Amino acid sequence: MSAKKGILERLAEGIVIGDGGYVWQLEKRGYVKAGPWTPEASVEYPDAVKQLHREFLRAGSDVLQAFTFYASEDKLDNRGNQAAEKYTVRGINAASCKIAREVASEGNALILGGLSQTPSYLSGEPKASVQQEFKKQVDAFVENNVDFLLCEVCFIWLMFITNERFDKEEEIAVSSTFSIKRKFIFTLFNHICDLSFNTYISVL
Repeated sequence: MSAKKGILERLAEGIVIGDGGYVWQLEKRGYVKAGPWTPEASVEYPDAVKQLHREFLRAGSDVLQAFTFYASEDKLDNRGNQAAEKYTVRGINAASCKIAREVASEGNALILGGLSQTPSYLSGEPKASVQQEFKKQVDAFVENNVDFLLCEVCFIWLMFITNERFDKEEEIAVSSTFSIKRKFIFTLFNHICDLSFNTYISVL
């Protein structure tokens, strides 16, 4: 049996169809609490999450997202949410990856681990604190062999993701969706100009 093609190979061959909207769909079905919007349903109601994965797979998705949106530790215990204490960030992310992998194996789908903005970033916490929140999730993704990562609804926080977890031992593709705003464009432009200028100076 030939090895399953990865995301980069599939993109090189043509269109790749993904899924999405797990939080909204599961909230409508009564498995996600509006407000926190966190994914502990992967532990509390695994069959419901599995069913939604299967619906996306049968609808033609080539990629299944593990239900990990807002599964950072600081979000799971934010504003009275007790999911982090009950299930741990590692436990929720691992359960989500396991469910997605099980359903993906029913077809020829890949699975991804999703990272989203964290309360630490939005509250202006130091870079090291934000990186630590991401690292806890990424560790779970690597341990559960996701096929690639998705950084969801990025503004500038993409630069906070540490690459320390991915050293000589691992290689993993990373994709990103962006919410483009005027402030983002100007900040990105300035960052590129600074980078280009510094590179020019170093060459001289």
